[in-house]
Amino acid sequence: IAYVTVPNSAADEPVLETLNETFSVTVLDANSSDNNYSDYDVVVISSVPGSNLAALSGLKGVAKPVLLLKPWVMKNGVWNWGTAQNTDDAAMNITMPEHPIFQDVTITDERLTFFGSVSTNGVTYISQWNNASTYTEIAQPLSAAGQSIFELPTGGTYNGTTLSEPLLCVGLSEYSLATLTADGQKVVSNACYYLAGKPVPTGIESVPSMLALRPSTKYNLNGQRVGDSYRGIVIVNGKKVFVNW
Repeated sequence: IAYVTVPNSAADEPVLETLNETFSVTVLDANSSDNNYSDYDVVVISSVPGSNLAALSGLKGVAKPVLLLKPWVMKNGVWNWGTAQNTDDAAMNITMPEHPIFQDVTITDERLTFFGSVSTNGVTYISQWNNASTYTEIAQPLSAAGQSIFELPTGGTYNGTTLSEPLLCVGLSEYSLATLTADGQKVVSNACYYLAGKPVPTGIESVPSMLALRPSTKYNLNGQRVGDSYRGIVIVNGKKVFVNW
């Protein structure tokens, strides 16, 4: 995975920790216009960089599957594909719960919580499209009309740009990314499997001993790191594990 961001940003840590557990991840500088994406299966565009940075402008229509966490790069003056907006929502309304990116995440009353807390902005979204041939809505913000998770297919045309590979957007503000929940992290990881054309991991696994958990960092379902004494469901290496001893 090529992860395009401002290197060493603390806000990226929850996402990078999750992705590094199951993928080979290379962080590429969003300030550079010379990044080479040819060796990667998926390009992830972090929500951290400013939308006008050189690498983001150059990624419009890139010939790789893209996971976009910052819909603001679609705004006029960058990709010119649509109008992006912020909300202070911590959760989204899930309109396509059967999508593979929601494997093993908790959706309650059609809602999925992405942030443990919101600082300034939370969920981000596209409120209006510029000459979009097609898109699939997967989720909406709670407080506004628009698409906070959506998929753009291969062959779709967006204000004159035709995609040779699919794009999936999960709108997450950089201001709250550091509080991304375990479910939010799982959605990002699932999205990378999905875009790479690989089966999305599934299931809650039991382990014979707490010793088996010690080499890996463990998180509860709110994305908080927990110790060996924690009982219940924990996230280990991107999987849910039930611990009851």
